[in-house]
Amino acid sequence: MFGLSSQLAIVVAAVAGCVGFLLGRRSTARQLRNLAQMVRVDASTGLCNATAYDEALDIEIERARRSGNRLGVVIGEIDDPSAARADQLASVGAIFHSTPRQIDTTAHLGRGRFAMVLPYTDEHGAYLVAERIRQRAADLAGGPVEMSMGVAGFPRFGANAHAVLHAAEAALAEAREAGGGRVILLQRVPSTARVEIDLSAVPERQLG
Repeated sequence: MFGLSSQLAIVVAAVAGCVGFLLGRRSTARQLRNLAQMVRVDASTGLCNATAYDEALDIEIERARRSGNRLGVVIGEIDDPSAARADQLASVGAIFHSTPRQIDTTAHLGRGRFAMVLPYTDEHGAYLVAERIRQRAADLAGGPVEMSMGVAGFPRFGANAHAVLHAAEAALAEAREAGGGRVILLQRVPSTARVEIDLSAVPERQLG
């Protein structure tokens, strides 16, 4: 027969073991969540990476389709990414990070290419956001970074993520062909005619 103190010691040890096991599981789960988050983040800028961006675009377009809302997409690229220093790349990433609202998704897709998903924003609003980012990059204190950007929107430019992204890529290609350092919004895809936007006629977008 165990004495009372011995029985109590056994119970305490068992409880401690269970608590340690549970804490270990929680710690492991937390580490797995952190790891999953890390593999979705671009290390050079702290923005989402290409995988996370593709997922966000699919989710947000489906959400916009169900709710009947609009969605803006921006694809931007440093005109000479090979000449961009690491600190300049990080600075451009910081501009993208600081510009959007919490519901927006910003990403660095690699090699100086950036992207945004802007829920509840049409292509004209997305154009304004892109132009503001381009101007801020060109005015960086550490040295100007010229960027070209293409803009598209759902549902005007397509019924799915692939179509809208293709439109934004086509607009980006035209911006590059036109000499870079500009934002282009196409009239339609694959037309090369772009929409000329009177910025004074477009309401200012509130940025978070």
